[in-house]
Amino acid sequence: MLKRYTSWDGNIEGGIGRVLSPGETVGLLRARAGVLVIRDPAFYALGATYELSHLSAATLGIQGEFLHLESGFWAQIGPLLDVASAKPHAGWMGSFGVSIIGSSTKGATTTATDTRPRSSASSGSRSA
Repeated sequence: MLKRYTSWDGNIEGGIGRVLSPGETVGLLRARAGVLVIRDPAFYALGATYELSHLSAATLGIQGEFLHLESGFWAQIGPLLDVASAKPHAGWMGSFGVSIIGSSTKGATTTATDTRPRSSASSGSRSA
């Protein structure tokens, strides 16, 4: 029997990776709160995020996630807004994986006066 539920969702993620240029190691911590829709074996989540990393002390966003419980495949995507600097920067995030191993990438716009690196790639683990 297929199960169908809708509930609240809370998620905490972490990762470590390398900034593409200049090659610096960074870490991140992301928290999401929102809604979870279960249509067994598929899980869909949508929520607001707050991210803390070496690149920014405050990044807000919206994240959508899909998880197929039987195959273990999962994917996430969403827009971001870095609000830690004087001029906020828009960006995006995307990640995918199977079971507990995945890969993530993130990008953002820059200004001529902003010299901080704005792209990173990381790998992390998560539970299905």
